[in-house]
Amino acid sequence: MKQFLIIFCILCSLWTHAIATSMNITDELDMYYKQRAQSIVDSLDTKRLIAQTIIVSVRGEVTAAEHVKRLLTNIPVGGVILYSHNFVSDIEKNRAFVSQLVDIISNVTLPPFVVIDHEGGSVQRVRGSARIPAPLSYYERYKSEEIDFDEIIALVESDAARSAEVLRYIGVTLNIAPIVEILTDVNQPFLKTRSYGPDHIFTTNAAVAFIKGMHSAGIAATIKHFPGNSATDPHYYQVVLDKSLDEMDLLIQPFRDVIHAANPAAVMTSTVIVPSWDSISLSRSPVPVRYLREMGFEGIIMSDCFQMASTGESPDRAASQAINAGVDMVLSWPETILRIYNALEKGVENGEIPHEIVRAAVERIVYQKLRFGLIE
Repeated sequence: MKQFLIIFCILCSLWTHAIATSMNITDELDMYYKQRAQSIVDSLDTKRLIAQTIIVSVRGEVTAAEHVKRLLTNIPVGGVILYSHNFVSDIEKNRAFVSQLVDIISNVTLPPFVVIDHEGGSVQRVRGSARIPAPLSYYERYKSEEIDFDEIIALVESDAARSAEVLRYIGVTLNIAPIVEILTDVNQPFLKTRSYGPDHIFTTNAAVAFIKGMHSAGIAATIKHFPGNSATDPHYYQVVLDKSLDEMDLLIQPFRDVIHAANPAAVMTSTVIVPSWDSISLSRSPVPVRYLREMGFEGIIMSDCFQMASTGESPDRAASQAINAGVDMVLSWPETILRIYNALEKGVENGEIPHEIVRAAVERIVYQKLRFGLIE
């Protein structure tokens, strides 16, 4: 039995190494992107640097209203996030709308990420040929012995790649998916079918496959919600995840595995409070940032929306705390972006937010924009 476990661990290690090798950037390309990112950041003034750290949603569809044009011209953000209400059934109209938003910002500064949440199942913003089954449905098919492990993982990748081709045609460049959290009795009431299931090996393999599918079409993938969720919906209530340090180490292992195997572009933090980590929402805490960087993650760390009740602070103050804690990008609604931007600008001006922190964040953002072809 012991010999079998040793062999199994070796095989897992070899699989992880093979995937990582096939998806990682070469040392030469990595150095080029880093040097180019530094050069680009050198060319940005403070206003444009700060704006790069913000992702904002917009109202409307088909064409940008004048107030949207003014908003994106005055605060040329690093990303625009779109929801179902921004899309219509005509794919060409969607493509034209996205192109217009990108052009507005690109005329002022760097091209933005065009961001969506497109997990599959209950959370997908573009219908029609971009649809993906619910993540949990893959695990259920596997457990029913309808399809074997390798085939179902390959199906996750092919479904993601098919969807990604449609999304990329529209102009989407960053997907806040997949969920990497293992489904448990604790988080099931909130996640429902959004997780790839309760099995660590299946979930991590499925998440890696989803990322590969997205990356194959040039869409940056974001794993979430680090380090996990509870049963309570954080959009409406303050959420506490009462786990010991040892329990938290187990909870974050899937994130560590997926980061090492798939090199995702970004990680989104959850808004829960973990008393063993910090007394405030993790969306504005330095603790998850430290854990992710210690794992070797060099990509973008992104907050969830600060309008969520579990944030426990006003959006402008939360955004300032998050950036100061080492978060690279924060989500905003149009109604709060001016407050968030002004708070960040004031924080940089008075030294509460060191300029070096903002610069380092933007270098990571620009690196990923280079990696996924937003900047030539």
